[in-house]
Amino acid sequence: VLLLGWALGQSDIHTSGDRQLPRVAVDESHSEWSWLDAPYDEDQYGSKTTYNYVALLEMLRAATTASVAQEFSDIAFGEVDVLVVKMPTRRYSSDEREEIWRFVNGGGGLLVIGDHTNVFGTSRHINELLEPTGIQLEFDGVNDSFFHQRQVLSNGFGSTHAATINVPPTLMATSCTLALSPPAVPVRIGQSVYADRGEYSNFSFFGDHTWTLGEPAGRVVQVASEAVGRGQVLVFSDSTIFSTFTFAFPGVWESIANGVVFLRSGNSLLTSWTQQLFRWLCLFGLVLLVARHSTPTWSIVTLAVLIGWQGVANDLRARAFNIDSFSDSRRDVGFLYRGNEFLLPLEHETHSWDTTSYHSMFTRVGRVGRIPRVIRSLDEAKGMRALVLISATQISEREVAEVVELVKSGLDLVLVARADGLVDEKLLEALGIGAQTPINKVVLRGEGSAPAAGLYVDSCVSVTGLDPILTGASRETVVGAKEFGEGSVLYLGVGREYAVDRFGTVKSAPTQRQRQFAELMYQALRDGP
Repeated sequence: VLLLGWALGQSDIHTSGDRQLPRVAVDESHSEWSWLDAPYDEDQYGSKTTYNYVALLEMLRAATTASVAQEFSDIAFGEVDVLVVKMPTRRYSSDEREEIWRFVNGGGGLLVIGDHTNVFGTSRHINELLEPTGIQLEFDGVNDSFFHQRQVLSNGFGSTHAATINVPPTLMATSCTLALSPPAVPVRIGQSVYADRGEYSNFSFFGDHTWTLGEPAGRVVQVASEAVGRGQVLVFSDSTIFSTFTFAFPGVWESIANGVVFLRSGNSLLTSWTQQLFRWLCLFGLVLLVARHSTPTWSIVTLAVLIGWQGVANDLRARAFNIDSFSDSRRDVGFLYRGNEFLLPLEHETHSWDTTSYHSMFTRVGRVGRIPRVIRSLDEAKGMRALVLISATQISEREVAEVVELVKSGLDLVLVARADGLVDEKLLEALGIGAQTPINKVVLRGEGSAPAAGLYVDSCVSVTGLDPILTGASRETVVGAKEFGEGSVLYLGVGREYAVDRFGTVKSAPTQRQRQFAELMYQALRDGP
């Protein structure tokens, strides 16, 4: 009986409601940050085109009946399942707060997005809104002890909160500490971090990014939830990761998608704190019972059952919280994380001087209407628009065969090579492409009106067996393409130009040179080589 009770408390499965699309309203009436009206395209740059939530809104509109409220009175609470409050730079009036909590108590979901150090006064306004709960934002900035600003949030061993059941490890930006009191519960906890005091004499309100005595350090709550009445509240302590220039990072869009599904489910099983109490009481009773009456064999069997049920419970929750409808693989461009020595946006801070980081190349895919995805296996590339392999030097024979079949079936393949990171020869041979030769100090020559023609590069790689787009001094192909089955292959032998130190950071407006190299990539992703 105790084991069954523990299993019930562990399951944390909420009913998914009817099969209609979730109804989401985003409140724009209180925010002058994380804009919703600035396009992320090839022509416009600057903070407003990157620190916006256009990609988030597009995803919501593809999978929900999402609406934007320019005025608070525009929110039809009777026709909404989830309300999104993001970075409020203006406070909510008492009447507005009262209306929001009537909505939540009646079964609605409230998704709140805040940020570090009370930037622009947002934390103060959020804390006032969250007074009926046990969740408050501290006025600090959380930094990773090892990676400067960024931290990676992972679901810990054992129980995983329902709001993150489908969410992979997530690269955060600078967030804040969430202070909790019952019945609020932590959803994701930062490990090995410290909370830096804010400095209000600078625009960003960042502190000195250095731990000093008296500042919290260690484990810090970053995402939290609480059941309120028949509804649920979910609070995130970082807004930057949901911005368009980072929204495609692993774990980010999944956090919003899974959060919406979780909030829509309401509070239909048990309130979060009673469920936690019930679960741990059952486990405590079970341990006492086994310790007093059981043999070592039965103790081992009981432990195995507990561990086994954990996997079953997580699988059941993953099925209950399906987020496939939030992703359209036909727009996706997969970047394979395995098989190269270069960095994608997973566990590393991006700096303008990085020579091995491809964060910017990854992110700028979104400027041509595609969605970049970090993938860890080629199975994930099935159904995608294109696949990018950066200096793929460690591809197995089985993976070579998989790539060939994907391209034959209609996938567009982009191979990125640099002198210190050539593409695996087995893959090139299977694609009918000849040997690679590193060359130095070249002025690129263009075929037709090819972008980047006439530009000087200090290193590149030539190849044979492709239709030339850019060539070197001896007409050797440096950038080339070919049709292959139903798909196509683009070889970029100027891969060094796409590293962050040369391609530019994701927020900066590109130079004319950077635009030319970007256009080489954009042409392939827009229309095929």
